[in-house]
Amino acid sequence: MKKLLLFTLAAIGGIAYGKEVITTPEVLVESKIFEETTAPVVTETITLDETLSVNNLYFRAGISPLQGYKDYSAKFEKENKKITDGKADSLGYEFGVEYTRNLNKNLELGLGAMYQSNSKLKSYTVENGVKNQMGKYDSVPVYLVTKYSFEEFENGVKPYLKGNLGYSFNFNEKNGHFSDKEGKYPYTSYVTNGIYVALGGGIEYNNIGIDLMYQVNGADLSIKDKEDGTKTKKDSFANAKVTLGVSYKFNY
Repeated sequence: MKKLLLFTLAAIGGIAYGKEVITTPEVLVESKIFEETTAPVVTETITLDETLSVNNLYFRAGISPLQGYKDYSAKFEKENKKITDGKADSLGYEFGVEYTRNLNKNLELGLGAMYQSNSKLKSYTVENGVKNQMGKYDSVPVYLVTKYSFEEFENGVKPYLKGNLGYSFNFNEKNGHFSDKEGKYPYTSYVTNGIYVALGGGIEYNNIGIDLMYQVNGADLSIKDKEDGTKTKKDSFANAKVTLGVSYKFNY
């Protein structure tokens, strides 16, 4: 009995000791930090030809050393008679402005307007000592501009071709007169508007252009005798010229 009691006490003490030694293991949970990542944004850079957005403003001036008018005939006593050969007696000059936009690196398209002071005419002998001094007229053409530039040379010079097409407003016509030994016989001139066309080419360097242009201003003319009021039918009296021009270009 005594032994059983001792055994029981020993067993209880062992269980108590085991509870102290055996502890519940701590479970360590490692916290993971999830970093929010942002997907990289791919930016596509589109490079355009810079000349596509370039505007050009030209200021022009020119002189016309070669200029003349179409032969003009008038009907007198049911007979057509040439009363001028259209030869010029002075230089013509012009001032203008043009706006173009580059369609690509070579081609420009735009609008232009110009004031042209056309040349005077030489006196013309009609017949039997009768001379005619025909009056001139001035023009303001308004037109479309087309310019094609070639590749630039190593020295910076760029050649180009140019064409204009539009309408010529003709005005400021000067009256003329016939004359013989007995006196002068004045008449009034009436000029109409007409088609304007020009073709040429030149070179450009540092925004300064020099070119030669062949230009034609269409016009019809009729004349009216100041004494008896007789008026002739309209006949072509176009003005044609070769113009040496200088221009300066602004880009924006």
